[in-house]
Amino acid sequence: MHNVWGLHVYFYTGKLRCQGEEFSIAAGTASITPPNTDLEWEFPDHAPHYYVHFIPSASIHIEEGKQSEPLIWNFPVMNGPFEYFDSLVRDMEMIGATYQAEPLKASVCLWSLLWKISEGDVHQTKEPEKLPSSVQIALSYINQHYSTPIVIKELAKHSGVSHNYLILLFKEHFECTIEAYIRRRRCQQAQFLLRHSSLSIKSIAQAVGIPDINHFNKTIRRELGAAPSKIRGPAARRLGSPTRRIH
Repeated sequence: MHNVWGLHVYFYTGKLRCQGEEFSIAAGTASITPPNTDLEWEFPDHAPHYYVHFIPSASIHIEEGKQSEPLIWNFPVMNGPFEYFDSLVRDMEMIGATYQAEPLKASVCLWSLLWKISEGDVHQTKEPEKLPSSVQIALSYINQHYSTPIVIKELAKHSGVSHNYLILLFKEHFECTIEAYIRRRRCQQAQFLLRHSSLSIKSIAQAVGIPDINHFNKTIRRELGAAPSKIRGPAARRLGSPTRRIH
């Protein structure tokens, strides 16, 4: 990455090696990588993500006495996973849609996004419901891993309770099975991506953990009442590629 920073928003599970460290990638995470750095990714065959390459303005300086020194851009490499990262996707799409016609707007959006990510300021606005700690742990796990197969017994073990007890907790608090909750969460994310992103339907199916396109279509019809192609909004169809370089 010669002279450019990189911002990636991920919909898959993998690894990133940067500056001698290895970072785990999960759906809903974002990375900010510095320039002139060797980067190495491990990712599955189908790995949808958004990225922006950018160069901070060289004219910004910090005055220290009589010397003028360049501002050092210091961001964490890996951030998240963010439980509700829909706003990240919106901002990335905004950058992709405006960087040519309205470069200033795209730049402002980019810097706002960078600070939100680096400070962990991408949260759900509504106060979460009071839930048992084991259920909160399970929900966090589901939100981080819905793009991959989730084994209920492993989810229960991760939550610190038995398989049967976790089933009872989900029925008590959500009036559905764990499998139904996971399916609902995947469909909610798919609905958002269909309406607001330019990812292909195949990529969205992979990103939400339902890679079989026929099964994805049937699930979306059953859960949301319409085929993915019908849910896809006109704004999403108009958007171009989200791969951008911003100066």
